[in-house]
Amino acid sequence: MSIRSVRLPICRLVLLLLPLLLAGPASHGAPENFNLGSYGSPSVAEHGGKPLICTVTYLVQDDATNQTYAARMQFEPSPDATVGPNGRMQCPGMMPPTVGEAALNGCRSHAAQATNCVFADMDKGFSAAPSVGNTSVGRSRCGSDEASQIAIACLLSGGREVCNVGCGEEPDAAVKAARQRCEATHGKACNITGWVPVEAP
Repeated sequence: MSIRSVRLPICRLVLLLLPLLLAGPASHGAPENFNLGSYGSPSVAEHGGKPLICTVTYLVQDDATNQTYAARMQFEPSPDATVGPNGRMQCPGMMPPTVGEAALNGCRSHAAQATNCVFADMDKGFSAAPSVGNTSVGRSRCGSDEASQIAIACLLSGGREVCNVGCGEEPDAAVKAARQRCEATHGKACNITGWVPVEAP
């Protein structure tokens, strides 16, 4: 499956929309694991000591097709930006609603219906009432200042993938966090999993 990229001018943001492939024993023919090969933790500084930009990655899903996308937003540092205590460029503490909408809009541009696009971290009532209102925008994202990987874990419910998101430094840690959140939220095994780096490789 090819990886599609979309660039949208959103203030000082860059949106990269990448399909996230899922695999697992309950995936019913889902594509193989999405493995981008070697990658590193987010860097501290460019040449000359200038801080790198922050990347925030959202996972959004087309609920009609069970297609999951990673939408990457890059934030240019302010002139007085400082590196955080963990040696990484800090991401904004508050995320405006327009940033989450931009992630959804990337999915909407590919979906048959805009209302099919939801954030990939889903509340307990999502199966009965699938809508963006039963998802969490804040829990569907990871920032490069705190995590290197973002993962998703899902279960099948009537042909629909019901999912949750997790962050971590390593793929296994991110998948474990996503699976634990999914199983705690929905009370069932969540064996459909996938992951991508927060920063573009």
